[in-house]
Formats: sequence, structure tokens, C-alpha cells
Amino acid sequence: MTHPKPFGWTDGDSAISRSSNVSAISTAMQKDAALYAMALREDGLLPGTLVATGTGWRKIETLQPGDMVLTFDNGMQPVTRVHDLTIPQHALPEHKAFIMIVPQGVLGNRRRIELLPLQEIIIESDFAEETYG
Repeated sequence: MTHPKPFGWTDGDSAISRSSNVSAISTAMQKDAALYAMALREDGLLPGTLVATGTGWRKIETLQPGDMVLTFDNGMQPVTRVHDLTIPQHALPEHKAFIMIVPQGVLGNRRRIELLPLQEIIIESDFAEETYG
């Protein structure tokens, strides 16, 4: 069944945002350092994204090598490198030249979330468990 607007969206909400540039910050933990040595990947976290660290929630752009961040599979791990990359929108294929926006409250999120087009997310909530298993 297709809905005109996803659950929780209100007038004025948008699934995509187009700007002149897409900026992403990737962090690499020791175990996965080899993955980030490859050519440009299609993942990362946008500036302003909050990350769970050993000292509380912090914006991704404030992280430095040595900071401890909470990972899904391996608990707290040190950041080994931070890559800050800005790509002009005209250099991206049309199907990747946007940012996905999840409005506040749609997934139980307390604030609006901005994601890259192929960003995977993990949702841990009773609603998600009941709805999607």
C-alpha cells in the first residue's frame, strides 16, 4: 500500500534535500581501517550527526583520532582516522545527489535525521520490533 506521505510526516516535510554540495565525514576504527583505504565509498555521516562516544553524544565533525565511539558489533572502539570530503553536486550521479531527511518523530527520533542516499541505519525500538521484526 502506498501512502501519500510516510507515517508521521506533515506538510512541508521532504524526503530529499538538494544543495550545491554534499559533505560527508567518515570515521574508521582499527578493525575496519583497510575498508577506508579503498576508493571513495558511498557512506559516511553528514556534519551535525550525533555519535555516541565515551564522553556522551557528540557531533561527528568534532571527533578526532583516539576518541572512543560506540559501535554496533564491537562496543567502544577508537577512531583511527577522520576523512572530511565535500563533493560538488554536479560531480554526483543524479540518483545520489541528494540527502534523505527523516523528520523528527517518524522513527521515534527526537530530532530530524539527515542521511546519505545509501546510508544504512539500525532502528532499535519497540515499534520497529513489532512492525518489522
